[in-house]
Amino acid sequence: MIWLTLRGLRARWWRAVLTGLVAAIGIAIVAGTFIVSDTADRVGSDPDIDLVGRIMLIAGGVALLVGALVLNLTISVTVAQRRREMGLLRCIGTEVGQLRRSVLLEASVIGLLGAAFGLGLGVGVALLLRALINTKSFPGDLAGAELVLTPRTVLAALLIGCVVTVLSALGPAVRVGRLAPVAALHDARPAARRLSAVRLVAGALLLGAGLAAVPVAVDTWNGFLLLPGGALALAGVRLAGPAFAGRLAEVVGAPVAGVAGVPGSLGRLNAARSPERTAAMATALMVGLTLLTLLEVLYASAREPLLDEYRRDRADLRVTTLNKSTGTDVTPMPAGIVDQLRALDGVATVVADRCVNGKDASALFCATDPTALSRVVELEVADGNLARLGAGGIGMSDGDAARTGATLGSPVTIVAEGVTHTFTLAATYRHTSNFDGFLLTPEGFGQLGGTPAPGIVYVRAADGADRPALEAAVRRTASAADPAIEVQRRADLHEHDLQQMAQAAAVYRTLSALAAVVGLFGVVGTLMLSIVERRRELGLLRVVGMQRRQVRRMVRAEAVIVALVGAVLGLGLGVLFGWGGARVLAHSSAPSEFTLPVPNLALLAVLVAMAGVVAAVLPAGLASRVDLLRALAAE
Repeated sequence: MIWLTLRGLRARWWRAVLTGLVAAIGIAIVAGTFIVSDTADRVGSDPDIDLVGRIMLIAGGVALLVGALVLNLTISVTVAQRRREMGLLRCIGTEVGQLRRSVLLEASVIGLLGAAFGLGLGVGVALLLRALINTKSFPGDLAGAELVLTPRTVLAALLIGCVVTVLSALGPAVRVGRLAPVAALHDARPAARRLSAVRLVAGALLLGAGLAAVPVAVDTWNGFLLLPGGALALAGVRLAGPAFAGRLAEVVGAPVAGVAGVPGSLGRLNAARSPERTAAMATALMVGLTLLTLLEVLYASAREPLLDEYRRDRADLRVTTLNKSTGTDVTPMPAGIVDQLRALDGVATVVADRCVNGKDASALFCATDPTALSRVVELEVADGNLARLGAGGIGMSDGDAARTGATLGSPVTIVAEGVTHTFTLAATYRHTSNFDGFLLTPEGFGQLGGTPAPGIVYVRAADGADRPALEAAVRRTASAADPAIEVQRRADLHEHDLQQMAQAAAVYRTLSALAAVVGLFGVVGTLMLSIVERRRELGLLRVVGMQRRQVRRMVRAEAVIVALVGAVLGLGLGVLFGWGGARVLAHSSAPSEFTLPVPNLALLAVLVAMAGVVAAVLPAGLASRVDLLRALAAE
């Protein structure tokens, strides 16, 4: 039986290649990560590289998960196409156990070869990672280090390849034993498997549990619940998918049929009449698309508050002196610098917070006039009224109020110049990186005594002013007053965070896109196998007058419809879990505001449809070259 299995593999080598390529991508990512990690251990441990390794391992795991789904589908289709061969073997005395072991052996060989190829690709992945590390894409330092390939990496890659393919083949191997020999020898195409009630109920329960995790995570502010929730939802769609994949294909396929005409209608019919195959291919695509959509929603939701703060910051320059020992605390500047800055050409407004000694000279208490501050920073009032602080009122951020337990109208104790003063909390404002301090009117600050000195000075340029010249003048003035004074531009303060976020999003998009690419491999392989299965049908279509280009158009339409089914499912789940993630992050130190990036998601849907066209190139070419006589001949 072993010899017969290996001979069959050799005769159907192209099927083995398609199946092995699916596993090779995920193995390449994992192997490349192992190589980089071993290299980092050789030259010295680096926490940044450890972080990169964890990110890459997660990406490799997702790619392997998608690969397992595609492998299961591909092996299932292959086994279904070999039913006559299996039936003949049963008729001549082959036992069920032997057939099952044959399927598992074939999967093991494919997995071993795919793992070996993936290991070779892993070296290329490691080279790419080494080039990217210590750049804007990845932190760390591996410049010039020679890559280290250990026996552990080789064994892990081979073992992962074999285990993933064998596990993916368990279902098809079990179904082989259920083939009736006489029915398997019949020429008729096997009827589609009926979705069992147990599978449907299990899928519905898993999907419901996964979706229920989203509101629970939002209510409890626990984002970790979204991870198992997403896994349960994906598993539920995979199990219950055939129940709705056919109808969904009809719905999303209607525009395709309208554009592609009769071939498009036939492609729509092909996708709808095989809900099991359509659901499996769409699920493989859905995993990567769900991750991409989730990332787009989270990126847009986290980016929106930063852009809002940028819009609310009207100060073109900030002048400050940081405490060298802490790097964050403000050190008072010479009192005359404010008037010097106001005297510069092109200056519209100069606003400074004022600082006096707190309990002693080593501690400061700083506050700003809210009326003056409104000319350079727009604050969002959370409670109360900043315009009505009066001489005895004080304002603070809602974060500081929550930490100190202060509420509107409660007393706030301030120590200045060694003397305790009590003010009434009259207003709170939303926490912002543009300003994070106390607000006191000039009358209120005058009660503190002492000699105020500026801590942070906000400079706003006049309309039409030469901003580069003004910046140079401000820097000269600040340097003359105190060489330790720093001048920061508004763009530098905000765009640094935006650029870091954009770079991280680009990396995560690329890694998530790999999962979608693996899913496309599944669409290509399954369509090519289905072409072999439907060659008699294709022959009949050619006999009744369908031209080659129409056959190609039909296969392309089917691929696009399958891709759109995956896009609908992936976009829907991604938006839902993205909403949950954004709501959870709204209560974190980096608040977010749920934002739906409609243009990006629409572009993603268009790219998915185009990817479906690309995935159909090989299957469409194969379908158009079907030999009519051989296709119509009985097997």
